[in-house]
This record gives sequence, C-alpha cells and structure tokens, in this order.
Amino acid sequence: MSKSFYMTASNLKQEYLEHNPGGFFFTRATMKFFGDTMRNYGVRSAGGDDQFWELYRKRPVRNGHQSSAYFCKETFRRVYEWELQASFKQDNEETSQSS
Repeated sequence: MSKSFYMTASNLKQEYLEHNPGGFFFTRATMKFFGDTMRNYGVRSAGGDDQFWELYRKRPVRNGHQSSAYFCKETFRRVYEWELQASFKQDNEETSQSS
C-alpha cells in the first residue's frame, strides 16, 4: 500500500488486523470497554516525515477519554507516545545538523 493512500478508520482497522493477527486494539471487547465506535474515529498523517497514522476520536468517549492512537505506516504496528517523541527528537536533531 502506498504511503499517499487516503486512509480511513476502516482501512486502518483492516490493515492493522492483517499485519497484527493477535492485536487487540480494534476488538469488540476493547472498543466496548472505552465506549468507542468506528464512526467516532478519524485518521490523519502524523510524525516526522508523515511516518505514522494518527487515529483520533471525533468526540470524547466514556469518562471524557479523547486521546489518539498512532500506527506505523509501514508495519501498522501500534506506536506509543514515547516512541513518537523519540522520532520527533531524532528528526529535529537531523534537521539542525544539516543546517
């Protein structure tokens, strides 16, 4: 799949499940626990060099939970906040060294 492909929440779910057969992120039980529905998700590019997909909630769910989830565009592996921060830091260091 091309990186420039227009990604929807349903497409991201399908790719995630194909690449992570034991993954739990989009399971019925997980989504029910948080009060999520696929309709409440949106997807946009994120990260340095747009290397991640950001799955964001359009409206808060149970207990006001509204945080985003991130996925690698190459592997569709779930990426956590600390990994994103390390990626942004590395991109910034590379940019400052080339200046």
